[in-house]
Amino acid sequence: MSDDRLGVLSEVGVSVRDLPAEIAWFERLACRVVERGGDRWACVSDGHARYLVSEGTLPPACALFHARDPEIVRKRLDAMGIAATSADGGLAFSDPGGFPVRVLPLGSRAAAPAAAPPSLLGTFGECSWPVADARAAAAFWIRFGFRKLGGNWEDPKPEPYPYAVLSDGQLKIGLHAATDGRQGALIAYFNPDNPARIEKLRAAGVEVAGFPPRKPAPDAATVTSPGGLKLYLFPGDI
Repeated sequence: MSDDRLGVLSEVGVSVRDLPAEIAWFERLACRVVERGGDRWACVSDGHARYLVSEGTLPPACALFHARDPEIVRKRLDAMGIAATSADGGLAFSDPGGFPVRVLPLGSRAAAPAAAPPSLLGTFGECSWPVADARAAAAFWIRFGFRKLGGNWEDPKPEPYPYAVLSDGQLKIGLHAATDGRQGALIAYFNPDNPARIEKLRAAGVEVAGFPPRKPAPDAATVTSPGGLKLYLFPGDI
């Protein structure tokens, strides 16, 4: 690898028990399968981001990278004092927030999978997760070629809480030092026409739930895959 990135391909990794059911759900969202690994995995694109859906040993959701040579990445991690274990022919470790990261061999994967038209989900905002220290988490990811898209973690008094939105050119991540008890991955989409999109999803046979659950807003919602992957749809631009 000639740059700081963890891989030449970046995706959201998702582990499922029923791959055909998961693919069918994504297709109802007008997402497109752009690569298949037989009956083991599928790469699904929403037109902005990619999901690697696998009946394997991936975590329920993770930041997934594909490197031409994971051992070169391992040496870089060792030099940085980051402990990585072997997993699925590649590497497994966690970021400062404890979010799982996987680096797998690129193998026969295309470094740039085929493009897909925008899905019913609209604009991918970020795959985010909670962190205790947004500044430390942002510094960690910046070391791996991620660049600032937004956030306030560098402000003297960040409000309402410190957060960072970063991208490596393929995957957008959000690092939120929130105190609302959130756990795990929160994958968000943002659209100014969110109410209309919600109706289109319902018309496509997709079950849509209100958000927040106890007092749903009229223009925010969630959709959940058969495998439990939850996607959040928020109003507004990014």
